[in-house]
Amino acid sequence: MESLIVSELSKFKSSDFYFSDKIPTEKLRNAISHYPVDKTDKVIALVDSTVFGSAKNGMAIGLKGLYWKNDWTTETIKNFISWDEISITYLKSH
Repeated sequence: MESLIVSELSKFKSSDFYFSDKIPTEKLRNAISHYPVDKTDKVIALVDSTVFGSAKNGMAIGLKGLYWKNDWTTETIKNFISWDEISITYLKSH
């Protein structure tokens, strides 16, 4: 599973997308403390959706699934979806 996730994520490039060992330490620290990241999960990518680059809002992609935190203007009921909830078939087709 990890190799599939890493293989797919390595195809993406963006100024606010950080992958693997390129995730800045402070951004990762902020994401882990502000998103509901499972302490036993490994974050392998991060999308920073903040204006000033703190990564206190955005999405963390872990080996167990996706974690996110929206800004205060967006009501959020759910902040995590596991890979089991996401069809691997869907990922392969896109």
